[in-house]
Formats: sequence, C-alpha cells, structure tokens
Amino acid sequence: MLKFKFAMDSNGNKIVKVTRKGFRGFNIQTNGNLPQTHAMNADTINTHIVQDEVRAFCSAYGTFKYL
Repeated sequence: MLKFKFAMDSNGNKIVKVTRKGFRGFNIQTNGNLPQTHAMNADTINTHIVQDEVRAFCSAYGTFKYL
C-alpha cells in the first residue's frame, strides 16, 4: 500500500512524498508531472487519483518497485 503526503521542497515547489512499507520513499514534484495531484491539497486529497498518477509516472520514468 502506497502512502502519500504533500510537502514543499527547498525551492518552494509542491511535492508529493511517496512511501511504502519495506521500501525507500521518494518525492515527485507535482507541477508538471502530476497535474491532477497538483490541484489537490491535504484536505481534498483523492488517493485513487494520486495513486493512478504516481503509477503512470513511475511506469514511464521510474522503477518497477512501486508498481
């Protein structure tokens, strides 16, 4: 099960922190990479949309550990 948390990086850009039990976590900058996730905040988070976007991003640019 993936866990998501919104945060800001050192440059002030919105990121989503992705973690999974037993694996090392990673961050994705949301502005151009995850447009639907970028429009959300901690109060309006829809985990299904975030998970779909993160999986699509990881399958295109990342590792298969999180798929």
